[in-house]
Amino acid sequence: VEVIADSDILVLPQTADSLEEAIAEGGSVTIIRRWGKAKIKKMIRDKLIRKDEGDALINAMQKKSPPENVNADKKMVDAAGIKGEGKKHALVYQTFKMLDVPGHEEQRLCEVYFGGEKQILGCHLNPLWCDKLPLLSVPVEKVGGAFKGRSKIEPCADLQYAANDAVNEAWDSAAYALMPIVMTDPEK
Repeated sequence: VEVIADSDILVLPQTADSLEEAIAEGGSVTIIRRWGKAKIKKMIRDKLIRKDEGDALINAMQKKSPPENVNADKKMVDAAGIKGEGKKHALVYQTFKMLDVPGHEEQRLCEVYFGGEKQILGCHLNPLWCDKLPLLSVPVEKVGGAFKGRSKIEPCADLQYAANDAVNEAWDSAAYALMPIVMTDPEK
């Protein structure tokens, strides 16, 4: 079991009341994964992603960061979903969707891994024997006509932001006021 941030989950259509309803309506459920080289190699060994695509992703991660004044390579690496300073990781999109599968009369739930907009790392039948999504997601406060709910802190968020800004400004002023004088004019 793992806890996934709400911002790392996309449910389409967003008007579905549940994950199962979204899948049944022809939509999809996507989870953003952050994989390092070791995880990519494990997924290749487990035959969950293709070797050629996995190796291409690892090779893209091994490229050195460009100098600060050249952003062309950085933009290309970012477009491939590779993020991070120092320890690099790839953004992989794990998507669940009903697809036509050869040898089956009806559509089946499949798990697809994307490494970018046009890079399909792998696709296979849902690995769970029950053929259900391996994700549980229920909003604390349901909003009609949408999958996600309302945040419990939304009513006081602006007040919290203002209080945080006020405290930060006070600390900045205090630090500035306590700075020692480093230069003086001896004649004054």
